[in-house]
Amino acid sequence: MKQGEKDYLKKIGEGGEEHAFNKPFSDIHRGRYLIDIGIILSLLPPPPAKLLDM
Repeated sequence: MKQGEKDYLKKIGEGGEEHAFNKPFSDIHRGRYLIDIGIILSLLPPPPAKLLDM
């Protein structure tokens, strides 16, 4: 682990450290994020199209 990463964990405190180690599953809005990703994927054209084709 780099020094900057260690300093970051000290700055965010114990609760932030726990969140950082367990994310994305520790976020209270994780279900909403999954739904949002699903909606975005449903709007994309079928393969083999690429995101840049939009």
